[in-house]
Amino acid sequence: VWITRQEDAIMRTLKEMEKSLPSLTDAFTIDQVTLACALGYITYRHGQLKWKENYKQLAAWYEKAMKRESMQKTAPN
Repeated sequence: VWITRQEDAIMRTLKEMEKSLPSLTDAFTIDQVTLACALGYITYRHGQLKWKENYKQLAAWYEKAMKRESMQKTAPN
């Protein structure tokens, strides 16, 4: 029950993040770095959530962010 509650909280947060996408600028700011890192962590540690299937715009933003040289150089191996 506790795990399900936490996973639901993650998914609700992702829903809100996707709503915020139009406000993101082309500049890669600290809030965008933080979002990309959080999405990377969720993808790595909580793959069962399949968040990319539910939040396609957010997933597209994440894929674009991960193509940045700075993100590739600092990605965990």
